[in-house]
Amino acid sequence: MAAKEEIRIGREGEEEEEHVYRISTDKEWEELQRNGSCFGGQLDKSSGFIHLSKLDQVMSTLKNFFLEY
Repeated sequence: MAAKEEIRIGREGEEEEEHVYRISTDKEWEELQRNGSCFGGQLDKSSGFIHLSKLDQVMSTLKNFFLEY
């Protein structure tokens, strides 16, 4: 499951809406639902960043980091 955030990016005076996706394991999603927050998985904890993907990156993120789930 993925939680998504909405960001707005202006390009040459135009405002465009984009979405970023946070891909989570079932365990992370359950923690988020239970506690209202979750720092993320092992990748996030080891790097100190919450990793987000644009729509065109979601499939490669799933293949590269979530095949074991």
